[in-house]
Amino acid sequence: MVESENFKILWDFTVQCDRKIEARRPDIVFVNKEREVVMIDVAIPGDDRVKDKEPEKLEKYQLLKDEIVKVWHMQKLIVVPVVDGALGAVSVNFKKYMKRIGVNMTLEVIQKTVLLGAAKIFKNKNCLCKKKEKRDLGSVVTCCNPPPRTINKAEHPFLA
Repeated sequence: MVESENFKILWDFTVQCDRKIEARRPDIVFVNKEREVVMIDVAIPGDDRVKDKEPEKLEKYQLLKDEIVKVWHMQKLIVVPVVDGALGAVSVNFKKYMKRIGVNMTLEVIQKTVLLGAAKIFKNKNCLCKKKEKRDLGSVVTCCNPPPRTINKAEHPFLA
């Protein structure tokens, strides 16, 4: 949580409610002193699901939206779904939502960030090879972590 005189930013935060609500953990919540709240929920689905994910996010937080307005005595609360496909597809409302929350980055920068993150996840989680046997150096080698190259001293006489 970050707080100043004018606003509060909450993330990694579960909203406490008077009644049972399943979706109580939006990604980011901004609260300003004018008693306005912006809930942001980010999704990076496969490109073919981008169109479906945005309305799903809006519906998912409707009960929480009503509860926060009532319990926190807020004047206004908006839910902003930030949905960018894993391969760069975006919804038709993407620019409208970015403008609503004051994000001035270009779409290309956001897409590049998503693509680099997806590539990193794929590299770390989906390595297809099996771990190889231990080498002389005692290190375990995988396809994502190639073995250190051994130097043949005969090839490099200056090392002798």
